[in-house]
Amino acid sequence: MCRLNKMNKRTVLAICLVILLFILFAYIIMGGIVRVKSAKVYLNPYMSTAKVGQSVTVDVNISDVVNLFGWELKMRWNKTLLDGIKVIEGPFLKQSSNTLFRHTINNTEGFLLVDCTLLYSVPGVSGSGTLATVEFNVKSIGECSLDLYDTILVSSLEQPISHEVTNGCFNAIP
Repeated sequence: MCRLNKMNKRTVLAICLVILLFILFAYIIMGGIVRVKSAKVYLNPYMSTAKVGQSVTVDVNISDVVNLFGWELKMRWNKTLLDGIKVIEGPFLKQSSNTLFRHTINNTEGFLLVDCTLLYSVPGVSGSGTLATVEFNVKSIGECSLDLYDTILVSSLEQPISHEVTNGCFNAIP
């Protein structure tokens, strides 16, 4: 009987220890100690400068994304300062497979729409890199923001990916 009590105490102690470790692990996973990085969409460089008559390029980058299958974004700028010239697909998404890349530039309103998706049933891409490069022509002196809006990231499971967005700035000098 004495032996049984010692075994029961050890078993109860082991079970309590496992439960305690499980609670601690759940606390860490739920964000109590470790924070899961959120994907970020941002412009690089953050601040661009160019002279009137020159062209300037800005990369639309992404960081810390997991399982990206497709994306879409809009960018607006001051139409009296800049004209969008072209948008080129970046290498990030097409490192996995072929892509469908489309863009529309509206210089009358001062905005562009860009979207890209992987083709076929392939896994999404994870990590950081360049989604697109946008080239502008500088028309006049001044400064404006380069605003990213209506940004959408989608996983290979057709689920939205939460993310943060950081806009950029442009300064035209004489």
